[in-house]
Amino acid sequence: MADERKRNWSFIVYPDSAPDNWQSILASYHVPFIISPLHSKDKNDDGTFKKPHYHTLMLFPGKKSYSQVKAITDKLSSPVPQTVVSVKGLVRYFAHLDNPEKAQYDVREIKGFCGANVDAYLTMSRSTRRTILKDITKYILEYHVTSLSTLVQEALNRDDDQWFSVITDTNTWYLNMLINSEWKLAHQNRYY
Repeated sequence: MADERKRNWSFIVYPDSAPDNWQSILASYHVPFIISPLHSKDKNDDGTFKKPHYHTLMLFPGKKSYSQVKAITDKLSSPVPQTVVSVKGLVRYFAHLDNPEKAQYDVREIKGFCGANVDAYLTMSRSTRRTILKDITKYILEYHVTSLSTLVQEALNRDDDQWFSVITDTNTWYLNMLINSEWKLAHQNRYY
């Protein structure tokens, strides 16, 4: 491991042992980095809570050795750094998006620093977007939604960023046509 050189490195920061200014220490390197929400609900296999921690990802512009990154993590009293195979996968793991069996965290609490663009790693796959669009379509048909504002209000009430994104980003024409069809059917006394 000591000779391995990679661009992307991850490590854990424990708030109770890290310096209070640990984020400023990382920022002083002027390297993009991303921090997870505080993982305070994670459990061990025996059901006890894990020590609260942050997952941290540093995105170096060039390859760094283990010892170079370890010098940084030592300043934070962090365990040993690990190389990252998939940045997107790790950022999604920060909220346990693909691990429904684990405690879920709010993606809005994943923070990027020094130019790190968190949203670039949280984009939905085409199949996820299609699944969500099907769920929205079922909702429109089941509840006979006849206005886009009602649908948007439902997404806001659910506090569902994925629904909101699918409704507003690329599917507005389709959803408007479907809602318009429901409106026309409602006014032909189909539902009344």
